[in-house]
Amino acid sequence: MSMPTSPRSVKKQLWRMALITSPLLGIYGTLPIMMFLDAYPALRPEPILSEEFRMLIGLIFVSFSTFGQWMINLWMVRIERKLTLHKFHQQVLFRYVGSFLLIGIFMGLAMGILDTIKPDRVAETIGILRFYPILTAFTNNLVILLIIRVVLANYEKSKLELQKAQLEIDHLLSQQAQLKQQIHPHFLFNVLATLQIFISRDPERAKAYTQDVAKYLRRSLEMAERNLVSVREDLDFFRQYMHLQQIRFGEAIQYEVHLSDGLLENGRLPVYTLQMLAENAIKHNAADTEHPLVIEIREGAKGRIEVSNNRRPKFHSEPTTQIGLANLSQRFGHFTEQLPDISTVDDRFSVTLATHLDESIDH
Repeated sequence: MSMPTSPRSVKKQLWRMALITSPLLGIYGTLPIMMFLDAYPALRPEPILSEEFRMLIGLIFVSFSTFGQWMINLWMVRIERKLTLHKFHQQVLFRYVGSFLLIGIFMGLAMGILDTIKPDRVAETIGILRFYPILTAFTNNLVILLIIRVVLANYEKSKLELQKAQLEIDHLLSQQAQLKQQIHPHFLFNVLATLQIFISRDPERAKAYTQDVAKYLRRSLEMAERNLVSVREDLDFFRQYMHLQQIRFGEAIQYEVHLSDGLLENGRLPVYTLQMLAENAIKHNAADTEHPLVIEIREGAKGRIEVSNNRRPKFHSEPTTQIGLANLSQRFGHFTEQLPDISTVDDRFSVTLATHLDESIDH
């Protein structure tokens, strides 16, 4: 039985079950009485119609009666939803007790009508089997109630699973937004400090630097709406960032890129990945024109990217804000199980990144 995911699909599935089970329950209700009469021929009434025709009429009658029971129960489910009966004992009293009560009244009226129309024929035909139709109706009604219960329980389960999945996605998107918002304060502080120096020493250079920062921030805002970007887009943003850093530090900051066009177009990275790694390298390493900091971005095996830099730790490094690499690992964790592989070997620091990420929650 498929799991319904909307009220409309629940309704369709219940109607489909009503059409399928009504004839099956009709057979279930008809065969025992036919087998019983075959076993005890003395209880049979005088044959007015052929045996096969009577069986067909009985099957049709029980099938339509069962379909009528389905309609009664579906109507009660609809009323129950309108009354918003959420507590289990309220549902039991209304749906189950109420259903059997209505079916009992319906069958009692039907038997009473038959007694009124053909009292002798009813007594002759039914005899000791007089209450078999009522027993069959109650048995069929129990089956119908169980089917309805299973369908509705599956719907509630699927609805809870969808709500849970939506909450998880919303939570991940909220985390993404918070993590991305953490990236900029440190950078902006350095920009303002650099701009202050340029204004006092070289106003024209300060003007050009301000324009470059404006372009960078405009691009940053455009990319902030997304979670995953192509490697090419992230690399372009990285280049803009490095341009600003080279204005600030000159030849002391350098970088090299060795990536294929295929990886640039087909690979995906969390937004700001390369820029964050560059910022982390600049923050924790000393650099000058004689001993420049060189950041290398190379293509590795299986479509991975290795970002590395020579290590020259600062004697008085800036206090850590617990953002950098922890932030990056958290953001990768939203899209893949392949978290960044961080290693330090001799005088080199490197981070290897997966680029085949799941874009199912990319917005």
